[in-house]
Amino acid sequence: MGASISISLIKALANKFGVKISEKELFDDAMKIEKIYHGNPSGIDPAVIIYEKPLFFIKNKKKEFINIKNEFNIIIVNSGKKAFTKNVVNSLYNRKEKKPYFYNKIIDEIGEVTFEIKKLLTKKSFNFLCELSKLIDYNQKLLKKLGVSNKLLDELIIKMNNYGCHASKLSGSGKGGILIGILDKENKKVSELLNKDKIENFILEIP
Repeated sequence: MGASISISLIKALANKFGVKISEKELFDDAMKIEKIYHGNPSGIDPAVIIYEKPLFFIKNKKKEFINIKNEFNIIIVNSGKKAFTKNVVNSLYNRKEKKPYFYNKIIDEIGEVTFEIKKLLTKKSFNFLCELSKLIDYNQKLLKKLGVSNKLLDELIIKMNNYGCHASKLSGSGKGGILIGILDKENKKVSELLNKDKIENFILEIP
């Protein structure tokens, strides 16, 4: 069950019975549902949905809303394959238990890339798209090493980049679901080409 559905249901029930619910209470309740469906969720989805702002999120640490200072577009692409977050997370956990050094090193590198992306988003940069694309591309390579990508996603990423994305990566737990690509503000070609291939997508303007 998606976090958006969980939060909508909690809000509807609270409204029905005249219960006032704070944003923190709403987040805590949504996380209880997330844990049922996803096992060990990060909490990113419910946080972004509840607060409706760009968020730099580290689990069990104070939430930090960020001010994005560069304009660009993100294309969101549906891979057409359903993936169950809990299964993907549990599989990675089991692999990490067998090779903790190998997987923890990759996870640490992903964390470092995330910090670099956050720094880049919050400062004006002349070479913004070039710098961001390098980080997104490297992030995808790390996710592939982590074992959460697959042939379908790899081929879609190649297609997105060939069609005109600066860089693309999987989003969420992996093995299916959605991918994101980085676009110039005026670039509509990628979406049109994907539509011709009958691949569902839409463009999100940032900020």
